[in-house]
Amino acid sequence: ADRIQSSGILPLFANGIDGWSVEEATPASYWFSEDRDGPWEWKGPAIVKTHCAYGKFFNGKTGFISRQWYPDFANWRRKGYDFDAALDDGLVTLSESYVYETLQRSGYILSKDLKNLCRTREFSRSSYAAIIARLERKGYVITINFEYDMGSDGRPYGWGNARLATPEQYFGSRFREHVYDRTPEDSRRRLEALLKRKIGIVGDRQKKWILG
Repeated sequence: ADRIQSSGILPLFANGIDGWSVEEATPASYWFSEDRDGPWEWKGPAIVKTHCAYGKFFNGKTGFISRQWYPDFANWRRKGYDFDAALDDGLVTLSESYVYETLQRSGYILSKDLKNLCRTREFSRSSYAAIIARLERKGYVITINFEYDMGSDGRPYGWGNARLATPEQYFGSRFREHVYDRTPEDSRRRLEALLKRKIGIVGDRQKKWILG
C-alpha cells in the first residue's frame, strides 16, 4: 500500500522498467504460496486501504494508480471526453456502452454479477472480459476490490472476484467535478513528470506502454 502511494503508478508485473512493479518488489516465495499470503491476497486490501484504482491500464497488463494521480490518468485516456460524449463521437462501442450503463445503474458490483446482468446480449466469456479491459484502459471503469468465495471450512478460495465501479461512483464528487479541469495534454505532461521523478529517464516506448 505504501509503495502504491509513493509511486503513484505501479504495475503489478515486471514490464521492462527495472524494479518498477509489485512482482520485482516481492520475494518469489510469496507468489502462489500455500502457507503465507502474497500479492494475489494483498491486492484487494491494498486497493481498499489506499482507495486507489486497479485495472488493465497498461497495454492489457494490470496495475495500481493512486487516488491522487488517477484523475490525470483518466483525463488523458479519455481525451477529455465524458462517456456520453465519447459514445456520440464513436470513441466507445455500443457493446461497451451497454456494459458501462448497466454498471452505472448497478453501483459497485462483482464482475460475475455484472456479466449475468448483461446476459441479454450475446457476450461470450472472452468478449465480456475484453469489454471490461477496454473500459478500464479508456478510463471509464476500475476495479475497487477482490472478494473471495468461501469453502465449507470457512476459508476463502479461488482467484478472487473483481468488484467494479465507475471512477465517478468510487471517487465521488471531487473526481466528477475536477477530472476535466486540465486539458488532456496537461494531464499527460503531469504524468510524464511523475514518471521522470519516480523512475528516471523514460523513453518513448516506455511512455507509450504506461500512458497509452
